[in-house]
Amino acid sequence: LAVSKKNAEGYDQLGVMYKHGTCVPQSDKEAIRLYHLAANKGSTNAQGNLGNLYYFGDGVPQDYVLAHMWFNIASSSRASKRESVFLNYAELRRKVQKLMTPNQIAEAQKLAREWVKIH
Repeated sequence: LAVSKKNAEGYDQLGVMYKHGTCVPQSDKEAIRLYHLAANKGSTNAQGNLGNLYYFGDGVPQDYVLAHMWFNIASSSRASKRESVFLNYAELRRKVQKLMTPNQIAEAQKLAREWVKIH
């Protein structure tokens, strides 16, 4: 599979393939690893995918703080504002926020700010 180190969306798509076992053995662990690679390279889709995994506890322990963090990052991305098929990550962030304590929300926002500084 042709995935260059600079191709964030390629990593995301490969992650989707591993998540669903499409043409490769199904592996949540490998999907999550690839989503993280893609997210760290700026893939809004991968950031949203990670938010969904943590929100639902799908292949990872359910973690609303990390779900909120990833939805926040995805909704703040310049790419998300340009996409023709816009997934409303801000709405997903608001949805998960309703299930969180004020301290959890503050922690998620702090983690998102720290991630943005690094990436």
